Amino acid sequence: MIPRLAIEHLQNWKANPHRKPLILSGARQVGKTTLVEEFSSQFDNYLYFNLEAPADLAIFERLADIDKLVQGLFLERGLALNTENTLIFIDEVQESHRAILQLPEFYEKYPTLHVIAAGSLVEHALGEISSLSEDSVEFYALHPISFHEYLLGIGQMGILAAYLETPVPGYAHQRLMTVFNDYAIIGGMPEIADSFLEYSDYTRLAEIYDRLWATYRDDILKYARNSTAVAVLRHVLQSAPSHADKRIKFERFGNSSFKSREVAAALRSLEFAQVISLIYPTTCTEIPCPANFKKSPRLQLLDTGLVNHSLGLQQSLLGRQDLTLEYDGHIIQHMTSQELIARHSSLTYTPNFWVRQEAGSKAEVNLVYPHEDLLIPIEVKPGKPGRLRSLHQFMDHCPHTFAIRLYGGEFEVQSVSTIAGKDFKLLNLPYYLSGRIPEYAAWLVNSGQ
Repeated sequence: MIPRLAIEHLQNWKANPHRKPLILSGARQVGKTTLVEEFSSQFDNYLYFNLEAPADLAIFERLADIDKLVQGLFLERGLALNTENTLIFIDEVQESHRAILQLPEFYEKYPTLHVIAAGSLVEHALGEISSLSEDSVEFYALHPISFHEYLLGIGQMGILAAYLETPVPGYAHQRLMTVFNDYAIIGGMPEIADSFLEYSDYTRLAEIYDRLWATYRDDILKYARNSTAVAVLRHVLQSAPSHADKRIKFERFGNSSFKSREVAAALRSLEFAQVISLIYPTTCTEIPCPANFKKSPRLQLLDTGLVNHSLGLQQSLLGRQDLTLEYDGHIIQHMTSQELIARHSSLTYTPNFWVRQEAGSKAEVNLVYPHEDLLIPIEVKPGKPGRLRSLHQFMDHCPHTFAIRLYGGEFEVQSVSTIAGKDFKLLNLPYYLSGRIPEYAAWLVNSGQ
């Protein structure tokens, strides 16, 4: 089982005497239950309840009084009431609005209890509950396995240490490229990654991918209110992989006849389930950089491996040296966004990209990353720096001299001039470092390169 970095967050939460009940969110099969079960070994008592099980659900629906509920939970598991060093885990909590609303009462009446609730569709439930104060609970979003975690799973501490060194040592470049390419092809779904690391066999994975897609489809359709909504959701979910990392329009999405309003509702349901994210552009070149929701967003799916499988790309990617040259660069661009999202535990975080405000302009930079008071552009492209025309346009308008390019080459810092004559420093990063953009942005700015 691949170690998860989120365990450190849970340990800090456990040590905080003022902790509140924790709602752990994330799509199906990203490892929420496995993470909490691993964490439970640090407690004297562990009480697990899955609200998709009728017997467990009935306890929360029947016992409205928090004192009776706590006693009932311990009685159901055959334990004496003991609130010290005890973890109560309420899985699939979205099945009971009452259970969600009872979470703050645990903190108020039993502050020494450790209570975690989790659910793949908890965002749907929260959207229907107006009386839950966000100040009365804590939230943490779990994402697919990051490349950092994947390296932990491999267990080769030398290559992991090189990955975490800033700048990355040149001797580790080829090995990190090879390992990252495997990771980018299969993706970060825990069951997929665990199977691949155990057997090194791509052919074992197809059945797991298909089962994951079926799970997402069946989950989401629970929230369709009529037959039209079912049809739209099916179409959007089926069409989404072919639009991954591409800008989309809601009207007639995926060559359908569905209206913008219908597609928007389906995409919103998929966002609640954390199966997709919509990444919106900004037209700003400095902070603050609000997203422009009037412009077309880019579609981001939960996991790049799921995209590759759905599009039948995995076989053609095997053995490739530079994945920025494949599928018009969308694989590495998509993985870069996935790696940045994995760095954040917020339920609402998505990165932004940049487009020029002027009408008719096609200038577009893949991502922008806020570092302190600077908005740093990030391009994911092969080729010579002079060909990065959109990046040059951004640099001509921004008030600083720092830019990042992710590509298939080695670590390098270059002095570059835009066509307009502005000098800036371009940090060329091997794309396996996309998950460490925060550290390299700080290094670039602080080193005075």
